[in-house]
Amino acid sequence: MNSRGYGGYNGKHTYNGRSAAGRGKGWVVPALAFLIVAVIVLAGFLLFGGGERALGDPEKCEACGETSCVCLLHYPYEEEWQAALALAKEEGLYYQALVELTALMALPETPPSALLAELDELREVYYRECVKSARQLISEGDFSAAHGLATGLEEFFPGDPQVENLLFSSSDLVRYTGVIEHIFFHPLIVYPERAWAKVTPSNNQNSLDTKEQELVTVYEFKKILENLYARGYILIDVNMIYTATFDEDGGVAGIKRNDLWLPRGKKPLIITVDDLSYNRSTATVNGQNLKLILDTDGELASYSLDMDGKEVISRDSEIVTILDSFVLAHPDFSFNNSKGCLAP
Repeated sequence: MNSRGYGGYNGKHTYNGRSAAGRGKGWVVPALAFLIVAVIVLAGFLLFGGGERALGDPEKCEACGETSCVCLLHYPYEEEWQAALALAKEEGLYYQALVELTALMALPETPPSALLAELDELREVYYRECVKSARQLISEGDFSAAHGLATGLEEFFPGDPQVENLLFSSSDLVRYTGVIEHIFFHPLIVYPERAWAKVTPSNNQNSLDTKEQELVTVYEFKKILENLYARGYILIDVNMIYTATFDEDGGVAGIKRNDLWLPRGKKPLIITVDDLSYNRSTATVNGQNLKLILDTDGELASYSLDMDGKEVISRDSEIVTILDSFVLAHPDFSFNNSKGCLAP
């Protein structure tokens, strides 16, 4: 949009040819007029930026009739903004669009809220699609292309755990040929005092079956994760190890061992969780959660009854949610955002 300028008096005066002796009072009027014009021009420059109307001037907008208007028609870079948005919407060039929009944001004029909303939406789409594409590229072994996408994301989302995980999973990789460790867990004990209530000094742990003796508490599981992280282990997806081929009837025709590429100095780990279907009777006796639910924020959480029978909803008392939080805080504990496996 072309800015609306404010013209002023041009200040041109012509001398009428009278002699110096005959000028007399003839100089007074032109001089005063010139001084007034100069003051008006200077004030106009200071108020309107050299002839362009500044956003938010207390004057009625010719387009919408409002005073102190910041509507789209007054934004001087609307065409450039819309052109940048078109790069994303029509051509899928999200990164280039965000680069141009970021440059426009650095200019003094603040874009209207409608454009800012479009920018926020564009950032969300770019983040979602780029993360998805980068993870797919890593799973296909195209680490260079994935790293390029992750680097672009880092420019606009510095410090984001997902982006940091992508960078970690796509750079300085080496072929791993060592042992792949596996740890197996059951649902965690949330209330140890309830789990050990049937253990007495006389029977010690004899009253617990083999499965119960394998259970660990929330505290113990967190300590195990910290120890594994400190020792250089990272979570991997079991599907990274083998690729199965199938016959026409859907049966397994063969299994191929894949090359395993991991960040230098890291060791692979698979975590498996069994019986996450929750048996209410045994879960209650063992002091475990009763089920997994979605909390009021739509996030995965565990549901249990405390020692007083009161409902407890938590994101910090089961393997799945604890592991999610740990990987979020330690992006270099997981290869390509791998977590655990749920045993059938």
